[in-house]
Amino acid sequence: MNDGLYRVLLTRKERSSNKVPFVFHLNGHRISESYVSHRLKKAVRKAGLSDKLHFHSLRHSHASWLVQGGVSLYEVQKLLGHSSISVSEAYSHLLPDTLHDSVNKIRLEFLWSQTGSKSPERFGLPLNVARSTPYSSKVYP
Repeated sequence: MNDGLYRVLLTRKERSSNKVPFVFHLNGHRISESYVSHRLKKAVRKAGLSDKLHFHSLRHSHASWLVQGGVSLYEVQKLLGHSSISVSEAYSHLLPDTLHDSVNKIRLEFLWSQTGSKSPERFGLPLNVARSTPYSSKVYP
């Protein structure tokens, strides 16, 4: 849970006139998982969304957004309590752009400096091609 959500929930609990051990409750009683799932399904149907949408779908959306936001699969595994990294790997198809960004962090100038030459011509490449990335038309100065 992120800090913002924690503060919202804590404030809600503190403002509650009922001193019950739950942030969300019905007349002081714990709300069951089946009740929440039933209410969500009712809202899904009322909104005209697919019947394939379930409460567990929200967990998948959360994991997807984490991965798309740059969170590693290892961190997703720990946050969602997956038994192994292979369970989290179901979200790896969302990573291609992230992988391209990671590879593009390697500047060719660094590689040239490791060979003792800062000249791309040594590798038979014109300066403007050697300094551009393979996935974009961006040219580095």
